[in-house]
Amino acid sequence: MDHTYAKPPSMPLFDKRPASKSGDPYTSDLAEKRVTESGQRQTDCMKVLELLREHNGSTSRELSQFSKFDRYKIAKRLSDLHNIKKVEYGPKRKCRVAGSKAVAWFIV
Repeated sequence: MDHTYAKPPSMPLFDKRPASKSGDPYTSDLAEKRVTESGQRQTDCMKVLELLREHNGSTSRELSQFSKFDRYKIAKRLSDLHNIKKVEYGPKRKCRVAGSKAVAWFIV
């Protein structure tokens, strides 16, 4: 099965901003390279940005309720979007899904 994704031209590519941390296992570097080079990271960022446009001020767990993505993938893509100043986080508030305090995200 071909997992190639089209790279939307309206956002910068993320290949210059590593998503994995220096202390992460080598497999994290491999996964990051795969999703970045295939265009999946870019495409997922666009989907998360659109999701946040529809549910501005939501937490990553709340956004996962409206998407096929899990909370962790959404959180990673929100971090990517934050790095390029497309989104910002607001104060922590009680998450409507988890019931605990969490960061709410907003479109810039």
